[in-house]
Amino acid sequence: MLAASPTKDQRAYRSLTWGLVPQVRTIHRSPILYYNQVRDIGNGIIELSWVVHNFSTRDDIVFDFLNAPWGGTRHTSLPHHAISLPDNTLKPRSSFFTPEKPGGTVSLRKTGGWKIASASEDNDSSSLALVFGRDKHLEEEQAKAKRGEPYCQRGGGMLRDFLAHYPQLYDSIWKDWKTRPENSFRNYDVIEMIPNMTLRPGESIWYRSFLVVNQHDKANSIAQSLVDDIDYGLVEFSRSDTPRVPVYLVDSKVVENPPAGTEPATYLFARPVPGSHPVFLMEDTATGQEIISTDLYRFVPSEPLTLGIPQEHPNSEYYNTARGYSLDKNHCRWKRLLGFGLTEKPKENKSRLLSKVLPENIFPTPDTTHLDLWSAASK
Repeated sequence: MLAASPTKDQRAYRSLTWGLVPQVRTIHRSPILYYNQVRDIGNGIIELSWVVHNFSTRDDIVFDFLNAPWGGTRHTSLPHHAISLPDNTLKPRSSFFTPEKPGGTVSLRKTGGWKIASASEDNDSSSLALVFGRDKHLEEEQAKAKRGEPYCQRGGGMLRDFLAHYPQLYDSIWKDWKTRPENSFRNYDVIEMIPNMTLRPGESIWYRSFLVVNQHDKANSIAQSLVDDIDYGLVEFSRSDTPRVPVYLVDSKVVENPPAGTEPATYLFARPVPGSHPVFLMEDTATGQEIISTDLYRFVPSEPLTLGIPQEHPNSEYYNTARGYSLDKNHCRWKRLLGFGLTEKPKENKSRLLSKVLPENIFPTPDTTHLDLWSAASK
């Protein structure tokens, strides 16, 4: 977690997280930032908005499997599931997914763009609907790709919706699930939307979906009305319109609220503008030293590896230069994102290299992973 705060009106909560590789021992360095906002817009509607940014310095680190929204419901609380059809009627989930392939997928275009989970089959039963849309921009995005223009969606999205570990464990060790303690088995219905997006280095994509909390019939009606409001796409932040964030140093420490009259040591961009890279504040928990760096793995133990991948392998360079990282042995406190610096010198005269404006005990000597970036010129 690199940032989190409520909005001024207290109706939304925003967070910024670094997306970790799930294996604690890995050769893969994660270059993904997730911005998320959860907003209560009334009438039981919860808006979910994401921006995902790929800050990899390698051209070949392309992400082509995004499964968000991903989540689910407690099976003992909301056991009745239905999925909408294009004609806006509902059919039981079992009509889409058979017991032989409960974890299969169905095209979003074969649905009405939402699903609903309910406590019972009554019209007034407590329910939760998820609105995921019907690939609103698919043809437009595919046309962009064909013309060689920037695009984010290469194929149709898919829906996966199933009771975890059904039927295998429900026919054996969990066959008494209706009477056993609710916390003694997985007890989870998984809902997963796979939008088939592609995220290349230096790009950001955004996505919006909705949850609806209400009685069954009302939730169903509201969910149907929100399908056209589902949206997504590439997003680019211009340098001219992006705010600058000051970085203050007091007694060689980064501070958010400096004494009056303190001049910023430098400025960074508030958003991932083109040609930028994120800059982080981190602490070595073994020594208490704080540094400013672009390398989130600075205080993660690593070791060289000899994988011996043949040169003719298309990814031999990636694997043969990889290091093994032990995230479970890290001695780092990832404090916050400070902003974004530029990888190349901009036209603005007031832009300076971070190594020239920050002391070496705060900004270590640059190397292949700790990059020396250009600051944003103050406005």
